[in-house]
Amino acid sequence: GFDPWVVGTLRYLPAQLDDDESVYHHCRRVIALRKRMPVLVHGAYRDIDPEHASVFGYTRTSSDPQVLVLIHFGRETLAYALPDGISVTEMLLDNGAGTTATAGARHVTLAPWQATLYRCR
Repeated sequence: GFDPWVVGTLRYLPAQLDDDESVYHHCRRVIALRKRMPVLVHGAYRDIDPEHASVFGYTRTSSDPQVLVLIHFGRETLAYALPDGISVTEMLLDNGAGTTATAGARHVTLAPWQATLYRCR
């Protein structure tokens, strides 16, 4: 049999299939991006701000692309300065919790519970 949480989740699946902004479709976009960008699996990991209380940020780097992952676990909007000379070049994926940074940005505004992946340099 199924675990109870699986049965409960499947109950909501039909509604999620019709909603492009649902968790189901977000997970599909995450999986597709991971397949398209091997750097997300095989790239070198670097924690960019290990002491920050509410932001989990890291880069994954390979020979060409560098990806920046920012996840904000805070309850308040946060103006966050990217450390170590990192700048955003393109937004790759966002969970829709807030606005995303534009190309060249060295600061980002993170909404509560926002998770965003950027191509960066």
